Amino acid sequence: MAEVTRMRRAAQRQREAMQDLAQQIVRVSFHSEAVTQWRRVPLGEVSEVRLGRQRSPDNRSLHYPTKYVRAANVDHDRLLLDDIMEMEFTPPERERYELKAGDVLVVEGSGSRGEVGKCAIWQDEIPDCCFQNTLVRVRCDRKALWPRFVFHALSFARWDGTFAAMAEATNIVHLGATRLAAHRIPVPDIERQRSFAAELDAALQQCAHVSNASARQLEAIEALPGALLREVFGGFEPPQDAQPGAVRPTTKVELTRI
Repeated sequence: MAEVTRMRRAAQRQREAMQDLAQQIVRVSFHSEAVTQWRRVPLGEVSEVRLGRQRSPDNRSLHYPTKYVRAANVDHDRLLLDDIMEMEFTPPERERYELKAGDVLVVEGSGSRGEVGKCAIWQDEIPDCCFQNTLVRVRCDRKALWPRFVFHALSFARWDGTFAAMAEATNIVHLGATRLAAHRIPVPDIERQRSFAAELDAALQQCAHVSNASARQLEAIEALPGALLREVFGGFEPPQDAQPGAVRPTTKVELTRI
């Protein structure tokens, strides 16, 4: 078991190292001399920044049940869509809060400053889906902003501590749509945004590949103790009336052979 523990720790350290490296790549990229010379504009001037719909008892699904996403559905650069809820969105509200491919979803509030500003890009995974007020939707003006570039710029602001410094805190740390709209991001021409995002994605993909391999390795390691116990005690199971820890053979065992 000591060897299993050592392997588990090694896999965890490798995965954490790749996650740290990914953040460092983003920070170094946005601190580069070229990026520091790009003009900076408030996000709200080149995109629509909107807070989602508040959930309340009055918004129970009655006549217009509509699926919606919330903060729990957004992780860094990925959407967790196994648990989707519904509430009432009238046709005008659907028009206001409906998600479209390329929308950047930003976590508005969290119990942790480090989680505020976590974001992912919506790609029409669920038709006619809306969003709750635990998220902020950033809808880019495609003539001025490339969504993937915005995703990286917002991830940089989160990892650089900018969002944590901007947010208001009570029991929950809130970024707020107004503060996010006022946040200034670098805005080069659209083609430079595309190429910058593609170069950054290529570098981050290498980190993700190693991190995912470490995660798979960790899953295999976590399964080892159980597999070893099944190997040793595979022919035994506890009787229904046994005390905790007791075992009995599931098949006949010739004691003279033991």
